[in-house]
Amino acid sequence: AGVRGDLARSLAIYAEIFGEPPAARLGLPPQLPALPDPVVDGSPVLLAAEAARLTAVAELAAAQAGRVPALELSTIAATAGSLIASIQSDEGFSTGGRQAARVAAAEARVQTREADVAATRREVQRRLSVLTAERQAATERLAAATRATAASRENAVVAREQFRIAQRSLIELLDIEREVLDAERLAIEAERNRVFLDYAALAATGDILDLFGVRVSDAGLVAQAGPGG
Repeated sequence: AGVRGDLARSLAIYAEIFGEPPAARLGLPPQLPALPDPVVDGSPVLLAAEAARLTAVAELAAAQAGRVPALELSTIAATAGSLIASIQSDEGFSTGGRQAARVAAAEARVQTREADVAATRREVQRRLSVLTAERQAATERLAAATRATAASRENAVVAREQFRIAQRSLIELLDIEREVLDAERLAIEAERNRVFLDYAALAATGDILDLFGVRVSDAGLVAQAGPGG
């Protein structure tokens, strides 16, 4: 019942985010793909911050270059054989004060974006460091739970044989079978926790969107057919 409840909540959250239920073949891959190497430098989160920084740098270069007006000289024939000349410009001339203000604003944006890149790098590194330690602990718990499950199953095999030859009571056998189920439940929970940590790492770097075939458009998140689709 608990697993079915978790599944129902997950489907409801997916539908709320993407506006429709997931595709029938959408699901977790059998094995988590390798993270980028190096993880931090290749993460979409950091690449997005770096792209914003480069955009700010380009804007600063444009501000420093100033606006060069395009001038056009035209003449219009008038009476008495005279000509009237006019100058047209598709861009206004920039005064020194406005130019300096634009450059200063662009420089401030560059500094902000550079700070964003550094902060993003630190945050991804910090998060991955924590998740790596947590995943190691989860892996050890999973190994212990797997060993406990195997031991419980072996014990149950012996108990069934003993029950068959009347060396164990039905109550004792049922207690042992319950121990097997408890051990299996703990192993499943340990495996689930380890997988969640794997995907938490992908979420920290931003790679989880590509993994599930989700792209970001101007309208927001858009779900594709599924992983690999």
